[in-house]
Amino acid sequence: MTDGGNKHHLEFEADLANLALMAEFIEDKGLELGLPDEARRALELATDEAVTNVISYAYEGREHGPVRLTLSRIGKKAYLVIEDEGSGFDLADVKEPNLDAPLEERDIGGLGWFFIKEMTNGYTYERNGGVNRLTLVKYLD
Repeated sequence: MTDGGNKHHLEFEADLANLALMAEFIEDKGLELGLPDEARRALELATDEAVTNVISYAYEGREHGPVRLTLSRIGKKAYLVIEDEGSGFDLADVKEPNLDAPLEERDIGGLGWFFIKEMTNGYTYERNGGVNRLTLVKYLD
């Protein structure tokens, strides 16, 4: 679905089988928005990581709920908004991974957020009315 030409929307069930649909959406709609290859790939990887976390944790113990994506471009920035109705979380609880420690000594968790921060130029998270909203920003310069 498209909104006025510069916003594209996709809704799907929070299921790992739908990650390919999500990747195709970012590729196709990113091309329509004129996003460079590097920006599309970075947003795809960061979104894959975030949506995998939603699928794995937000709806844990419940029926799979919806995931909604909105991809847009405003000037030299691309925005990808991920919304779900799963459990909320606190980004302050996410620990930075110790990348210098041997693999077998590393704590579980935190690596996904590390990748998201590395692949994007920023993000915001809010929870409002039972909806989690993660907005990823990617500069296009």
